[in-house]
Amino acid sequence: MNQELSCYEYEILEKHGIGRLGEQIFLGFDPNLNQQVMIRMLPADMISENDTFHRFMQGAKLTAALHHPNILTAYKAGEAEDGNIFLVTRFEEGLFLDKHLKVHGKFNEDEASDMIASLADALHYAWETKMIIHRNVCPETILISKDKRPMLTDFGIAKSRSLNLTDTLKGVILGNPQYMSPEQVRGEKELDFHSDMYCLGLVFYEILAGFPAFHNKSPETLMSMQENRQPVSLKFRNPDLSERCVKTINRMLEKNKSRRYPSWNELKEDLEKLSGRMEATSEHNLPDEAGKYKISSAAGRIRSLATMMLTKLGRR
Repeated sequence: MNQELSCYEYEILEKHGIGRLGEQIFLGFDPNLNQQVMIRMLPADMISENDTFHRFMQGAKLTAALHHPNILTAYKAGEAEDGNIFLVTRFEEGLFLDKHLKVHGKFNEDEASDMIASLADALHYAWETKMIIHRNVCPETILISKDKRPMLTDFGIAKSRSLNLTDTLKGVILGNPQYMSPEQVRGEKELDFHSDMYCLGLVFYEILAGFPAFHNKSPETLMSMQENRQPVSLKFRNPDLSERCVKTINRMLEKNKSRRYPSWNELKEDLEKLSGRMEATSEHNLPDEAGKYKISSAAGRIRSLATMMLTKLGRR
């Protein structure tokens, strides 16, 4: 297949799939950038469906407003000569997180902490710059690129408090029940970044446990569980996890948002401590299993050895 997208210079190379809103997804080529791109096309016959059209266009506008290494870059959105609406984004080879987990299994603590820290930084950026809440943070909207970089995608149900965008879906509870915050379940109007933080906590739990925090075939039951139930202990699912990691996730998953982290910065600080936890831990709370942890850099190994030597000297 090699046809030009009418009105613009993109070439469509092959069909890639169908999106969540029913839009067609194509692998394309931009001769100006000399690189492959991803083209999402909403057919003209679907534009009459107001909610679908609104969600597609809002997602396109919000994505285009964000520029962050962990958010899939949007290049252009518009209407083609044949009436189709399209969004052109950067093409990244990789797998969405749900498929990545099926192929590669759960993450270790270092990998998971690094990934969640990157996504937290992206969500922090979206909130601080445009007051954007994603509202659909889940494995199906997180792309893991070939170089293992996580990227947020699909801002179709995102909401911004600062951009002049009309929410035509007021009164409708949006999101995936398996990855919704309690305040989303209740249909609260004034959501803030704490809602995305809870959803990111659900993802954090799943990539370490190998299982979703909540699982049920009934959407209604799942929504009730998000509001009223606690997930199975992470230590039961994965006994090798550090207490610091478990406490971080538990705080992200507090049902009352006032008990979650008060800012993205404070969460990111704890995630950074997890990545370098052997440096951040004192002799009084050093985990028993610390010797099992892998330290990624030679500098980290030297610092850890120095800490152990100083501890021994202090006990003499």
